[in-house]
Amino acid sequence: LVNPYFLFHIGVSFHAKERADYLELTDKISVLQRKILNRFTILRTLDEIEFFRAIEKKSEEGEEDCTLLVNLTYRRNSLVENASSRIECARDLVLSLDRRKRIILFCERIEQAIALKKLLTDASLTRICLYHSEMSEQARKISLDNFSQGEGRILLCCKALDEGLNVPDADVGIVVSSTKSERQRIQRLGSVVGR
Repeated sequence: LVNPYFLFHIGVSFHAKERADYLELTDKISVLQRKILNRFTILRTLDEIEFFRAIEKKSEEGEEDCTLLVNLTYRRNSLVENASSRIECARDLVLSLDRRKRIILFCERIEQAIALKKLLTDASLTRICLYHSEMSEQARKISLDNFSQGEGRILLCCKALDEGLNVPDADVGIVVSSTKSERQRIQRLGSVVGR
């Protein structure tokens, strides 16, 4: 059963230092990508996903420029996923919601979930449960149980909750950050709208 739902996409901006870092990484990626395409012209026929898979394979084979391109791309993706405005926006969204709503916030990194928990706590919110892979199995179970039983109103989680678990009912799901994985996005959406 899929409950009726609304889906909103909210754009956020980088802070000045993050934007400068992003632009610098983008410039380096562009220069390196052109160099690689001039060297391996066959790569010009590939779409973005196929191109990156080919670059990763060449990186594993020891191609230095390809290794550098993979590393720069991961650094830029990490910068996007961890932009500080993401957690600020998530905090503002939570604060704007009815205090009776049960909310799950999906983060990509543990550090991000912990930082968001601090922001929410500093904003006088309580009943916040945390769930991530570095917690003991017992601590994760307690967090889920607290959220399921209503002792917790907000559940902050990372990838550890994406697959194979029966996520407790929630009124609102907020994806603070996510990879490009379509499967991950569907699982996260399904954990809120499917019952």
